[in-house]
Amino acid sequence: MACIVYDDMQGKSATNTGKGRKAELIARAHLVEAGWLIIDSNQYIAGGELDLIAIDPKKVLVFVEVKSAWTETSGRPQAQVHRKKQVYLWRAASAWIARHKVKDQRMRFDVIAIRMHQGCVQIEHLQDAFAGPSASY
Repeated sequence: MACIVYDDMQGKSATNTGKGRKAELIARAHLVEAGWLIIDSNQYIAGGELDLIAIDPKKVLVFVEVKSAWTETSGRPQAQVHRKKQVYLWRAASAWIARHKVKDQRMRFDVIAIRMHQGCVQIEHLQDAFAGPSASY
């Protein structure tokens, strides 16, 4: 995993919310650079938050969960997407799909793990990170 030099958000004054939003901006930029279309973000719905909702280059609807770690001892960010979190994401994605009347669309759940330490950003994109209750709606 390559290191991308970025401004250091690790300072004591940075809040967890601020760090999370910064990680989402990094993930968004990463996806857009790879040719993805971001169609929605930061949606609180049905008891869960959907960080990024995008269409990938293959026209798949992707719900992207962004997780970050800001110290070397924080562990792997993607480990925070445990089964209970997945259920919240499934529920929120299903509600978002119903609200937007999405039909006959392939979809999946991805996780983007952002690790930052001393201005170095590492991005790990886990496609199809976990299965939802159905592969299409």
